[in-house]
Amino acid sequence: MSIFDTEAGVRPKRVTITNLVTGSTLTAQSNPTRLEEAIGANWVKLAPPGQGHEPLHFSLTENLGVSLELEFRAYYPTEHHQNQRARRLMHAWHYPRNAGDDFTGGGAPTLLFFWPGLLSIVAVSRKLKIVHTQFNREGQSVRFTASLELEEIRSYRITTDRIEEDNDLRLGGLEDLGSGNTDAVTIRRRR
Repeated sequence: MSIFDTEAGVRPKRVTITNLVTGSTLTAQSNPTRLEEAIGANWVKLAPPGQGHEPLHFSLTENLGVSLELEFRAYYPTEHHQNQRARRLMHAWHYPRNAGDDFTGGGAPTLLFFWPGLLSIVAVSRKLKIVHTQFNREGQSVRFTASLELEEIRSYRITTDRIEEDNDLRLGGLEDLGSGNTDAVTIRRRR
């Protein structure tokens, strides 16, 4: 059986985003058809006097950015209520926590983005755009698309060796693919 095969009647594992402050979790109705990852390295151009070229000096690695679209549809009243709750959760990710008079601890919450078998990061939501495309007779939104831009937030250093060798560091655990074979990807390096 291939990892791409699905059994009839078995729903695939879905994307979840958990608010790490409140514990509330958003589970996608269906997995997005597209996920964009963006990361970069910042290099500083040095300008020593009299040198004929600009040497580059590594400064830092940008945070991993993830962009995706989640589709929400409501065929039944219970789905409509679930979708409105999901919409409120996504909006709440952009507001400060209720920390009373303490402004230092009142930033927007951190989130755990988890796509089984693909990606797992602690992040913040940088941007949310919701486009409503269908409404019922009462004027309620029964279909909308939420475009999310997440940015990884971490307090530890990641090195090139850890990224190349550690499947579980950020990649959602390859054992989730069902085969238990974590050697699905072979990396050959020069020694």
